[in-house]
Amino acid sequence: MLRRDVRIPTLEPGITLSANLFLPDGPGPFPLLVTVLPYRRDVSALTGSPTERWFAERGYASLLVDMLGTGSSDGVPRPPFDAGEADDALDAIRWGARQAWCSGAVGMWGGSYGAITTLRAAARRPDALRAIIALEGPLDPGREFVHPGGTRGAFSPLASWAMSTLFNQVLPPVDDFADPDEQARWHRRLTFAPYVLDLFRNGPGSPVWARRRIDVSAVEVPALCVAGWRDLFVDGAVRAYESLRGPKALIAGPWMHVMPQECPVTPIDFLAIAKSWWDRWLLGEDTGTDAPGVRLYVQGGRPRWLGFGSWSPDGGVRTEDLASWQRSAPSTPDPATGLQSGLWATPAGQFGLPLDQHGDDSRSLSYTSPPLPGPRLISGRPSVTLTGPWPRVSVKLTDVDPAGRSVLICAGIACDGEGEFIVPLTPTTYEVAAGHRLRVVVAPGDFPRVWPQEPPAGWPVARELTLPVAD
Repeated sequence: MLRRDVRIPTLEPGITLSANLFLPDGPGPFPLLVTVLPYRRDVSALTGSPTERWFAERGYASLLVDMLGTGSSDGVPRPPFDAGEADDALDAIRWGARQAWCSGAVGMWGGSYGAITTLRAAARRPDALRAIIALEGPLDPGREFVHPGGTRGAFSPLASWAMSTLFNQVLPPVDDFADPDEQARWHRRLTFAPYVLDLFRNGPGSPVWARRRIDVSAVEVPALCVAGWRDLFVDGAVRAYESLRGPKALIAGPWMHVMPQECPVTPIDFLAIAKSWWDRWLLGEDTGTDAPGVRLYVQGGRPRWLGFGSWSPDGGVRTEDLASWQRSAPSTPDPATGLQSGLWATPAGQFGLPLDQHGDDSRSLSYTSPPLPGPRLISGRPSVTLTGPWPRVSVKLTDVDPAGRSVLICAGIACDGEGEFIVPLTPTTYEVAAGHRLRVVVAPGDFPRVWPQEPPAGWPVARELTLPVAD
């Protein structure tokens, strides 16, 4: 059963949040799953809200909530990624746990922005919250999204995401267009500054971004973290797992910014996995599963799932001296390289996987290893040490096959390095086949992730590659 536009009271008199409530058939009471987003529950309903309905059919109530000042909720919206957004989640959890149809056991979950609100709420430790699932979300929206690595972002924050949130802001009510209250909220919403203005005004290095980081060290409830190796928030999702103090699990697959069951590349039955998590922590059931705490998809020539007891898997670290590798560079750097990396650093959903990197490699400084004598399983966070870096530097690690095709393994971008400078790359699990070569690629930018920028004359020197390996 669906109840549209349920009004949830906040601690501010006269201000309520709007939510769609999905209830199972039967008398209840039921455990409750809460998701809080700035993306409008009425727009989500246009797709039929299949995930919420799936859980309702299996005995879980779901509450999809519009954040303050967005969608059909009252009030004035906060700036994007503001720490106060947790208040909306606490209001929803408090209200839901007190309803007659609720058992009092609440789980919270969400992907991307929903992961942010989930982790923020869990850090506040509301009494009714029993467990969480955080999918593909950042811990530092400033450096992971708006200004990657500390340089102003381009297509993802200022075009794709900013325009979609502006669309949601100006779109009229979808459910009850003629309702006077909805009309009043809509007209008031048109007077608010859009998110894109905040992103422009608060550039790289602005102190607001430090205040908008998510601190998960206070989270104690059981947490399932989900990461996509081709997702722009892979580093944040993995760091969330690393920083959590309570019971936790990690699943990392080959997905971009999309729900794992909806990815066209190696989808998994994620809703069943999520239900097993909720059954264990919200119902207290012995689910009978003996899954390892860390489940990782191995990319590369021999793709497979592996289970480990921890992240990153034991195996040690290899250090490669890049002076012994083959160096190649064009006469001048190309500030517009990056297009062949696809849309992995953009929330593009189900398309845009990286292409053959050879073209970008040829326009960049590259170091290519000799053919590997045997397979090498990389698992963890590689890093590259540079000297004499440009003010901004993009570094990528690729897998070069015998035909010369170059496959992106992972990447990093950093700014304002001086002297000897370490560029951390995103975490990954990838097996390079025997006979293939590793390549480190250094460029002044990564378009469309960041805006093209002419570097100073000359090239930096890549000194060392640090590779975490698994047994």
